[in-house]
Amino acid sequence: MLDHLKTIYDDPNHVTTAKHQFRQLHMKVNDKFHEFLSEFLYLAAEAGVAEDDWKDELYTKLTTRLQELCISDRIKDGTFQEFSSAVSQTASFLEVINHRTQKNRTFTSSKAMKGTGRPGTTVKKEPTPSRSTSPTSAPHARNASRDQLMKEGRCFHCQGHGHLARDCPARSPTSELKELEQKAPEDEVTEDVGKF
Repeated sequence: MLDHLKTIYDDPNHVTTAKHQFRQLHMKVNDKFHEFLSEFLYLAAEAGVAEDDWKDELYTKLTTRLQELCISDRIKDGTFQEFSSAVSQTASFLEVINHRTQKNRTFTSSKAMKGTGRPGTTVKKEPTPSRSTSPTSAPHARNASRDQLMKEGRCFHCQGHGHLARDCPARSPTSELKELEQKAPEDEVTEDVGKF
């Protein structure tokens, strides 16, 4: 019975297939080294690669970054086991560094999206008092109307198209005048200082 199953499931080209897969095998940047190493060992044994060549073969199939970091271990006269152990440790350290770097990137990008002005500062937003007489219905209605204006791309101030509320032409120039009036006394003071 077992002989019959062997004839059905036995692949006569398994060595050729293993050699082809072994030649195609290369570690990718996101691969875990231990998973890659187990596949390497399996295919090397199936393909009949001499154990004396495993160290060289493993080195050529590593990522460029791991090759750079393990070049000194590659040059040393050591066994495949010693070399693969050194590569394993290096790959583990590299994964920790990459994880930490990725974590810092997501932390800084989420921090930047919150809109803080400078890193390390906290911005506290003061609640604005409601102008309506009905405290529960008016904010919801105001938010609904703002949402509708936002969807339509209209100005919050004059409900016109083609500009934002900060650039609204219908806006009263009093706020701009106040800014100019505040700057004017400062300019006069600096001119007076220059005369003396």
